Amino acid sequence: MNKKLLLILLSLFTLNFTFAQEEIIEIAEEPQVQTFYVIAEEMPVFSEDCLAFEGEYLTRCTNLKIQEYMTKVNYPQLALDNDLEGKVYVGFIVDYDGSVTDVTLERGAYKLLDDAAIEHVKNMPDFFKPGYENGKEVRIKYIIPIVFRLYGGGSYNIPLTKKE
Repeated sequence: MNKKLLLILLSLFTLNFTFAQEEIIEIAEEPQVQTFYVIAEEMPVFSEDCLAFEGEYLTRCTNLKIQEYMTKVNYPQLALDNDLEGKVYVGFIVDYDGSVTDVTLERGAYKLLDDAAIEHVKNMPDFFKPGYENGKEVRIKYIIPIVFRLYGGGSYNIPLTKKE
């Protein structure tokens, strides 16, 4: 009788123990990988004016229009007062709809200049036409150098003189 009772109790204990150890498996969602191109079959067009061109000239026109926009960056007064100069590299994505997104500081100079460059790119107008690869709209990554130079010209800004 004791053996039967012991066997029954042992079976119940094992059965309860098995149910108590039920595994809980959490399935984590895989992070969405945001893909982008650096070069595509058809690069984005910044301005409607550039549609008059084709091929390499279309790309050149867009690059010139981007340069024109970058020349309008505001040189912070505090940076002028302290004779701060430098080159800031800002990255951004031209999204599927031509909007400018994911603005990042790729390489900075001084915080004042970095912030001015980032703010300027964040306020950039949308591109007239997005990039295309295999007939589909794609995201395109740009990295633009913005040069802050007090005396003399820069590659992306109007030559400036210190305000008195």
